[in-house]
Amino acid sequence: MKRLFLILSIFIAAYANAQTYQIGDLIEFPDKSFGVVFYLNQQTGDGLAVSMDEIEAQWEAVDDEEDCHNIYKLLDKGSYGEFCIPGAGMEQTRLILEQLGPQYAPAAGWCMMHGEGWYLPSASELYQMLVVANKKGGDSGPLSSMIKGHGGQPIEHKCYWSSCEEDTEHAFNIFTIPKKWKYSEDKNSEQGVRAVRQFKL
Repeated sequence: MKRLFLILSIFIAAYANAQTYQIGDLIEFPDKSFGVVFYLNQQTGDGLAVSMDEIEAQWEAVDDEEDCHNIYKLLDKGSYGEFCIPGAGMEQTRLILEQLGPQYAPAAGWCMMHGEGWYLPSASELYQMLVVANKKGGDSGPLSSMIKGHGGQPIEHKCYWSSCEEDTEHAFNIFTIPKKWKYSEDKNSEQGVRAVRQFKL
């Protein structure tokens, strides 16, 4: 009986100490980097946070002697849609940097510079951030307002790069307009970039 009571007490204490999150919460990671929560899935125990800052950068930087490349074994080609796959962009970001190098992958390289675990989001993760959590609102959307409230740069009403490519010359970006949200853009054009990090609930 005493042993059962002890186990029950440990379980209750662990449950009481467990961190609970809501969309828009500021989260601090073990490496002292920060993000704002934009996705939670209680069934799978997954969460996603977006960086407090952003830049505009090329998906792939090229010069006169360098052409754009297909990324060998780039994953997640089927998840451009609304169904969010947490962490899908992490492997894609790794492949982009492994094959191009950070000097030729400014968007992915900038995301990884935030620290271990940060990456360029997949199209499905971006959709969840810009269209669902931010309600297609750009800098006046709810997620954007929460980021700004925590001292970060708000999400703007523009296109943002995903880590999903279409072909040698083009990659997908997401724009928060009602009728069409996915675009295929030249990889060497400058678009918005936000870093994403997956975490466990």
